[in-house]
Amino acid sequence: MDGVLNFRPIFREESNLPDGPLRATHPGHSQNLQVTVDVASSLPWLGSILHDVQTMLQLHGYLALILLDLKPLADIESECGRNAYNEVIAKVSEEVVYLRREVVRSEDLICTVQPFGEEIVLFLEAPRTAKQLTSDALEAVADRVWSVLAPKIAQLVRPFGGQGRFNLGYGLTMPNDMIQPERLIYRAIDQARSMAEDYARRVDARSRERLRDLIISRQLTTAFQPIIQFPGTDVRAYEALIRGPPGTDLASPAMLFNLANRANLVAELDRACVQCAVKSAGDLPEGTLLFANVLPALINDKSFRTGIIEGTNTHLKPSQIVLEVNEGVAVRSYDILAKGIAELRSSGIRVAVDDLGAGHTNLDQVLRLKPDYLKLDISLIRGVHQSPMKQALIESVVTMGHAVGATVIAEGIEETEERDSLISLGVAWGQGFLFARPQANFVRL
Repeated sequence: MDGVLNFRPIFREESNLPDGPLRATHPGHSQNLQVTVDVASSLPWLGSILHDVQTMLQLHGYLALILLDLKPLADIESECGRNAYNEVIAKVSEEVVYLRREVVRSEDLICTVQPFGEEIVLFLEAPRTAKQLTSDALEAVADRVWSVLAPKIAQLVRPFGGQGRFNLGYGLTMPNDMIQPERLIYRAIDQARSMAEDYARRVDARSRERLRDLIISRQLTTAFQPIIQFPGTDVRAYEALIRGPPGTDLASPAMLFNLANRANLVAELDRACVQCAVKSAGDLPEGTLLFANVLPALINDKSFRTGIIEGTNTHLKPSQIVLEVNEGVAVRSYDILAKGIAELRSSGIRVAVDDLGAGHTNLDQVLRLKPDYLKLDISLIRGVHQSPMKQALIESVVTMGHAVGATVIAEGIEETEERDSLISLGVAWGQGFLFARPQANFVRL
């Protein structure tokens, strides 16, 4: 489109960025226009491309936009600091730029309307197959943007303990000779802001219904990641990792369980996940184990314990099953949990404590569960070869594991240096992308 600035942002990698806007010159613009770039997102500010947006309004006879409100992610800044929050903002901005190339239109304009990138706006070019973009078509575009960005943002914030919640709204306006064009643009943005929460409620309502249908019909898929024995690559077990329907936003485990948490369906989803994992593992290789995650509250449920024992007798031997109890999940009564675990163990099912070291670990209470396996959280594994403190902590867990007869497993291994350090510390088993990514089939290394 003639005269419209198609700005391609330059992403900076520095973590300690200076205060205030950056100034950048777009070399391809006929007026050699200076563009004010937001320091956190590296996107242009609206004021510096307002003329180009106004040109879109006049050229097409309407202006359609999608607004992303990232302020609900701000708890990352208050808990993890501004550098962590700026890192998330920058990565989300990169995803939006990629989305412009791959999901919507490369000619769309992107900018931020709030300092430090907390509100990002996509001004949409005219559709290729229609003269104009209707409200229904605009909502369909918004749905597509949401379905692509929501799981990616949920994954981005996961290391910082966030749920990836953000708001999305859209606006549509037409030229009006009585009103200043710039005011029309800002009012369209206000329109998108005002409907963002309503749109989020509608998306949640639709997603809750989909989630209920998914749980009832067991439309879940299982991927298996091998767990190997050190120092070689002999596969001793597989962890079952649950996904939603492929090609949907619920394919992401983070989105799946975040939605279940908001819809108060976590227990129902967890029950379905374990059942699907066991059923999908009917061809588990001889001599290997199946690890499946389970909430402590579910182990306290008599009907679940009976069902999992009967289910394993149908699809697998109970001795092939290891239930992973997440150490980071609050446990109301270790006495009740220990009784449930004892009943499962009497049938041959074994137990692992998962994510050890992720939260406020109470080792005394953990040992009361008499776990067969202790799984070290990825936060302890990342960069372990460079951290004497992590090495000391892991060595103490290995010593404790030997004392109680529990095998120590490291998860999330990505670097050979991490693997070598863990082997030297006495960790017995490991899993991670260094060896294999989760796959639909049982892979041998």
